[in-house]
Amino acid sequence: MESKALTERINKTKDSGEYSVKVGIGREYMSEVFKEADIAYDVIKTDLKASRNGRQRYEKWVIGPESLLVKEIPIELSSATYDDLAVMRSAVEKLFACMETKKIKIELNESTSTQVHLSTPGEFSVQEVKKIAKSVLYWERCVDCLVSSKRVNKGYVESNHASVYFNQRKTDASIEAAIAAVEKCETVEGVALLMCTQPDGSEIAHRGFRVNFRNLLEGELGTIEFRQADGSGDAATAIAWPAFWIGFCVSAIKTGIDGRKMTMEGLKGFVVDGLETYGKADPGWVETIFEGKMNRNPTTVDFTDEKRGLAVVQGHAWG
Repeated sequence: MESKALTERINKTKDSGEYSVKVGIGREYMSEVFKEADIAYDVIKTDLKASRNGRQRYEKWVIGPESLLVKEIPIELSSATYDDLAVMRSAVEKLFACMETKKIKIELNESTSTQVHLSTPGEFSVQEVKKIAKSVLYWERCVDCLVSSKRVNKGYVESNHASVYFNQRKTDASIEAAIAAVEKCETVEGVALLMCTQPDGSEIAHRGFRVNFRNLLEGELGTIEFRQADGSGDAATAIAWPAFWIGFCVSAIKTGIDGRKMTMEGLKGFVVDGLETYGKADPGWVETIFEGKMNRNPTTVDFTDEKRGLAVVQGHAWG
């Protein structure tokens, strides 16, 4: 369908309260974009659940509704599963270029985010998961400095450190104690429960944390999901976050945090080293998310908000 006709339909329905109609228009509009950008797509987003021994993959990009995005046409774009970040980058660049050609404006708000799922050809070992979890705890305050405040003090991106603290009956709030608690875990499931459980025990392995380990449980997707990134309004940012998460996890598994200073420079070096080890991405791809943030100091944390169990950030100003 031509863009003009779609625009007319949008104008007729956007104030009608017909949420499903608006989403349907969004899907139709974006399916045309995918065609022109030569990216394989499915119009309907399916719920891909699978066992740890037989995980399914997104073979195509998919378009689905996103209930948290309330303005205009709220949709979510999910990429296919890629084994090569360079191939993914090409698809992302074509998609954004085509949207620009069709004059599609991307509107970001506090509910938009860029979420990155990482998996392996087989399964993560317990030692690999523990290394990633310990790195997540160690660098949490620095990663907070890379994102806006809306991606820190919200219930859908809770602190993994806070989860460990409340799971350990609030005996010691230090990062060292949290890392030691992870080291004591004997199973992948044990790490997931420790890192992603609500403090009141109402939801075990809740996904709404900065890093979601819930998908490692039996019957889930088998991924470790980075959820904290802001929404991406351009191709460079959209590919920077997958590059960041790959570099982070590779470095966590290969070298760990030994000897690293908890600074922005230390975090960047940690990620870049991982990307160089990965070998299928240009370390320069993460520059856009570090730009202008290298002088920020790691945040401090206060666990007094026991009702929600959130890590309340103090002493940090966002630009």
